Amino acid sequence: MEPIYKRITDLRTHLKLNQSQFAKRIDVTSQLINKIESGSTKLTEEKIRLICHEFKVNEEWLRDGKGEMMDDEAALSGKEKQLLAFYRELSPQAQELLTASVEGMIKLQESQKGG
Repeated sequence: MEPIYKRITDLRTHLKLNQSQFAKRIDVTSQLINKIESGSTKLTEEKIRLICHEFKVNEEWLRDGKGEMMDDEAALSGKEKQLLAFYRELSPQAQELLTASVEGMIKLQESQKGG
């Protein structure tokens, strides 16, 4: 397993940010990011949480290298999270019915926009 400082570099590269841009987003200096990425300075708990929040990163991935890098659900609003939780609690048959209904709504919306 690669160390956390390598995952910081991986994250920054994935986001297509240089060290200065990355640093600015979390209100630190680019020199600190350079030291973190080289392994000469450790990340604090506060910075780990800030990075996860700012960049929507899966905290388990950042800390331990487990799971996916990005936490797509972190970007959802409260209502969107409620809908997703509701959907996940449905039976497979109910999920299929709901999905078909939503697809119908999407087609209707698209047809109204076009015409």
